[in-house]
Amino acid sequence: MSCYTRHLGDWLPPDPTWLDRRALDEALREELGMADADCPEVWSAVKTNRDRLAIALKRGGLRRGTTPEPAEHRDEQDGAR
Repeated sequence: MSCYTRHLGDWLPPDPTWLDRRALDEALREELGMADADCPEVWSAVKTNRDRLAIALKRGGLRRGTTPEPAEHRDEQDGAR
């Protein structure tokens, strides 16, 4: 888990779980191209690019991260619509 996600409460749901924090961390690292970077390096890049990342988050570009959603969960959601 990344040390900086605690500073991004405005980008997380109320009462975030570790899965929410992990998904945000993965998505930010992917967007920044820093998958293998250490936490302080990523946090510095997040602070530098916060406005751009916030726009991507609002349009849904950072919501799911790189962890794929299980196929059975997608099927359940599609069937509910």
